[in-house]
Amino acid sequence: MPKKTDFHLRVWSVVGFVLAMLIASCSGKYLEDTDHEWKTVTNEQFNFSVDYPTKWVTQVFDENGYKGDKDTRLIISRPAIFRHDPSTFAIRIESRAMESPDLQDVIDWSDEYLDWIRAGPTKGYGFEEILLEEDEINGYPIMRRQYTLSSNFLKVEEILIAREQDMIMITMIVDKEYFTSYHRDFDDIVASFSPLE
Repeated sequence: MPKKTDFHLRVWSVVGFVLAMLIASCSGKYLEDTDHEWKTVTNEQFNFSVDYPTKWVTQVFDENGYKGDKDTRLIISRPAIFRHDPSTFAIRIESRAMESPDLQDVIDWSDEYLDWIRAGPTKGYGFEEILLEEDEINGYPIMRRQYTLSSNFLKVEEILIAREQDMIMITMIVDKEYFTSYHRDFDDIVASFSPLE
């Protein structure tokens, strides 16, 4: 007949194993996993769709935008249960109506925010521009802009797109040390954006 302590030891071993697996499944390694499924989210009102990894969640917004920012149309972020490092991470898609804009118009729109950062109440907020260069998505010309904020703690990348009836800005903001690992998924999200015209 097995001893009572052997039984308890086995039970606690199983409980410990289950807890360890649960903690591991909620760790940061989950967010860096490259083998995940993707879904498509559409904002019909503003005529675009984008693919995103199912490890993240989306919020779609109408003409009222998000918390006073009337240009925000979609936010991709981590689920609330994964609130660990990085402390800051979001991908935002914004649009602003304009008849036949070009890439310079979209750069000017992006500059509005950067001018506010440089001269606003934060007095620069540690802003440093890294690059602004022409690039392409599926053969379609875009601008790619990178900069740091918060005394070099946050890194931001903007993808600027001029369409026939509006301008699109796809922005990722993340703690600088996580930029490279999150950038792979960001590039895939950007590549899936449609329509580009």
